[in-house]
Order: sequence, then C-alpha cells, then structure tokens
Amino acid sequence: MDVIQILRITTQYDATEDRIILISEVSGNESINLWLTRRFMNRIVPHLTIWLENDIDSKLSETLLEFQQIEAKQILKNQAAVRRTNEQSTLLRTVDITTNNEQLELTFKLESYQYKIQFTRLSLHQWLSIIIKTYKLAEWPIDIWPKWFKNTLDEEKPKIVH
Repeated sequence: MDVIQILRITTQYDATEDRIILISEVSGNESINLWLTRRFMNRIVPHLTIWLENDIDSKLSETLLEFQQIEAKQILKNQAAVRRTNEQSTLLRTVDITTNNEQLELTFKLESYQYKIQFTRLSLHQWLSIIIKTYKLAEWPIDIWPKWFKNTLDEEKPKIVH
C-alpha cells in the first residue's frame, strides 16, 4: 500500500455536500480532495483535543489550554490556498491516530493508498480553530468540543462596554 505524505491543507466547507473538504497538497505540487463528514469529524475531534490536553497539569489545564488556543489563532498566518490540480476526490471513512510527545499523525486509509499528515501541538491548535469555525459556518452542533475550546470562541465576539 502506497503512503503519501500530505504537505499542506486548505480546509473548506461545502454546503451542497454538507461536508468538510481538505484540499491536500502532496508531493510534486499535486493535490487530492479529501471529504470529511460531520459524523467522521465528531469521532476524531475528541481524540485530537485529548492529545492537546495531555502533558498539562489538571489544575491549570482549562486556563492554559484556552491561552494556548488563543495564542495559536493569533499567530496563524494567512497562506495561499492549496490549488486544486485535479478533481480526484475521496470520502474518508478510516483514520489511524498516532502520537508521541511532540506530534500527532493522522493516517487516512483508503483501498490502495494511505495519506498521512503530521501536526505539532501548535499546528493542531491552529487547524482545530479552523475546524470549529467550519462547524459554526456549517451550523453543526459543537457539543463534542471541550469547554476550554468553546471558551476561545467568545474572544472572537465583539465586546460590548456600557
């Protein structure tokens, strides 16, 4: 089975499909379109946020995680979107999540290929901030997201001062 490394992704919501699409840059400036359903995302998001919660003192965890999330969003730089170089699309159904102290790896398994992408804690915080915005755009419930993550959405709302 061939393993293909994903170098960069652009995350978008497709209202017609009611799915998230990852336009994924792979080697040679090629791209693949990977579709994620709400059900699929609802199953993996808790695993991703739990990994971020590891290594954090439980007494400080929510405050520290909120701070890390806000900081990650603030330093997220706009980049050019990954260009679609072909219309090959795949609906993802299976993922393996492997971790160590430094990174988390998602391996999307298909019949003849595996697509892998690695995240550091910072890049995962950043990607999840994009994912939760996509949830809000799609009007998907965010009840599967931890409280500390949902609390960071409040900082994006304008503050009313009397």
